[in-house]
Amino acid sequence: MNNRFRYMEMCLTFVNEKQVYVQVMICDISMRKYAIIWFVIVFGYGVYVFYDAYMLQMISLFVYGFLSF
Repeated sequence: MNNRFRYMEMCLTFVNEKQVYVQVMICDISMRKYAIIWFVIVFGYGVYVFYDAYMLQMISLFVYGFLSF
């Protein structure tokens, strides 16, 4: 009888370790998802700022060229 309880305890410990591992994996996946979202936001914002500065430079060059006639 005692051995059966010990076996059940071992199985439950194994299941708990598996659950913790699955929770860690889910946490890792969600953190990776947030990291990807954060990277996309930062990259998109950088492209937007660069494009905005580029367009501002082109507009200022166009205005400068237009006024220099």
